[in-house]
Amino acid sequence: GAADHHGSTKVNMWQEPLNPGNWKEEHFVLTSLAMWGAIIYGGLKVFGGKKEVKTEVLTCLYETLTVLLYIVHRARIF
Repeated sequence: GAADHHGSTKVNMWQEPLNPGNWKEEHFVLTSLAMWGAIIYGGLKVFGGKKEVKTEVLTCLYETLTVLLYIVHRARIF
């Protein structure tokens, strides 16, 4: 009928963490917002904080960006 489901079913983020294209929309949004928050927080720490912690923050920022790009790539958003 017209209400038949076509395509893959959406799952919770923790059930398929490496396949963001199958995540429920709200889980994808929350994960994306959390990562953007981490990126902004890290950027503020790097450019507004003490010089001793910059290496640690830059490493964390790089890892966060890498994960975000991986999720965007796997979800085929762009």
